[in-house]
Amino acid sequence: MNTDLPECDLLRSIDPAPHHVPADAQVRNLRAVLGRVAPTIAPRSAPRRPWLRIAVPVLGVAAAAAVVLPLALTAPTPHHEAATTATAPVSRQPALTAGSRTHDGTTILARTSVGDAEFLIGRRDDDVRFGVSLDGSDPDDNWEAIDGAATAAPDAIVILNAGNVAERYASTVARVGHDIVAVEVLTHDGSVVRALPEDGYVVAAWEGSDFSGSDVLDPRFRVHLRDGTSSTYTYLELTGH
Repeated sequence: MNTDLPECDLLRSIDPAPHHVPADAQVRNLRAVLGRVAPTIAPRSAPRRPWLRIAVPVLGVAAAAAVVLPLALTAPTPHHEAATTATAPVSRQPALTAGSRTHDGTTILARTSVGDAEFLIGRRDDDVRFGVSLDGSDPDDNWEAIDGAATAAPDAIVILNAGNVAERYASTVARVGHDIVAVEVLTHDGSVVRALPEDGYVVAAWEGSDFSGSDVLDPRFRVHLRDGTSSTYTYLELTGH
């Protein structure tokens, strides 16, 4: 070690052990030493924190942003139901089948149809009636009373109503005995319309001009019995006119 430097004398002068230097001189000499030595010491920079300590929180924030941002972007738009106005239910005619009832309480006894036209026999209390529903119209608007007291012998047919409907259809309604299993109407144009008894009645309808006047021949009626036999009658024979 080099002990000839001037700083060494100053250091020895502030060491109270081997020398008796006044206190104020020791302070003065210490300041002189520090004044000479301090400029030669390179300043130390503050220790740098490991980059991971900074990167982890930053990545954490970025990750949080990556999670939150898509959620914010893809959050569903609140759905507002369109306001609707309540409407009263539409009253519809029940399915017209044998045994069903219309709005006015008429029970259907027998029915047939031609396209969208329905031909019906019904009963309300003691009133037996015939009605037509065209293109879904309500038969309660056009019931026509027929002879509800009419009866028929076991093998007989009794015509209760016959005529034209809407200048397009012809129809007939009859009471039949319990031995009759089917009735065929042989129309003016040669067609055969088959009707099956329901509750002791048959109703037959077709497109044609039968019953429209004297220049049109009236249809004939073939009656099939339970024993397999059949009989054919003219309209005149069955009605007397």
